[in-house]
Amino acid sequence: MLAGLLAATILLGSHSHSLAGYGMRVDLPAGWRGRVSHGIVTAATFAVPVGDTGFANAAAAQVQSSDVLLAISEYQPIAGEHLLCLPRTHAPTLTLADLRKAVRQRVIVPLTTLFCLSHRHFILFGRAGRSAVTLSALATVNRLLASFRVRRGDFYPGRVDPARFPTGVGWHIGTSGATADMANGEQTESYASTAPYANGPNDLPPVRSVHKLGRNGVLIWLGLSRDSRRAPPAFEHETPLPFRIEASKIFTNWEGNGNYSRYGLYRQTAFRRGQYDLDLWVFFSAAHPSAATIARAQTEIDRVTLPHWPRF
Repeated sequence: MLAGLLAATILLGSHSHSLAGYGMRVDLPAGWRGRVSHGIVTAATFAVPVGDTGFANAAAAQVQSSDVLLAISEYQPIAGEHLLCLPRTHAPTLTLADLRKAVRQRVIVPLTTLFCLSHRHFILFGRAGRSAVTLSALATVNRLLASFRVRRGDFYPGRVDPARFPTGVGWHIGTSGATADMANGEQTESYASTAPYANGPNDLPPVRSVHKLGRNGVLIWLGLSRDSRRAPPAFEHETPLPFRIEASKIFTNWEGNGNYSRYGLYRQTAFRRGQYDLDLWVFFSAAHPSAATIARAQTEIDRVTLPHWPRF
């Protein structure tokens, strides 16, 4: 990790302190705790669990009657994406109505729309207890937001690689290529198909390519991803690696499959802790593929090379 990216705590006196990292800085009021992680500034009136950015259920569940939990999340547009976002000199202030919104649900919720500081994009999320909807608590929250400072620059250098299927007779393979590190996370796509691939790497489901599958055809799509808000496992229903196709779980009612009768699909998710989530889609040219076709797909999956992604 390059110098200057790691979060730091700067003392401002005996009762308050500042958090800084990734070109962001915020002053915490007395009694507040927080941390700066990859793309996230988390601040709360209690100690947020280690490794939690405020978006996991553990932190939200700790919000008691008088507590407030805030998370400023950075969103970095992908190449070619143009966001309408008026530049500001300070983060938006909240109202009592915003704090009430943070009380209504049991999870952290967005409290602002996208706002821009130093050509970087952010959204504020929060959760609050019912007794925290007061003018005093609101003033404290707005002082914290007024202290939020951002430096212009790229504080997320590096790239991550996609999974790679082996080159083999009868298979057409490809990937989205290496992806730049982003404030909000990364995603890569890889595919292996027994027919020429007719979609972009991130087209999902790749309907045009599936429709080109001939007799006993197979198309495998594998996505790797991670979100700075929630460390893998983010899906909350992942299964252990390695992937194993279960014939009884192949289904046909997926979007793009016409009358839901022809093409079969098997899905499975898994994760590599501290690195990424894996999302596997295996399409078959038949609703009930033969054992030999399933075995062929399984062999290709078994031979995939998974990359190493550095931890956030």
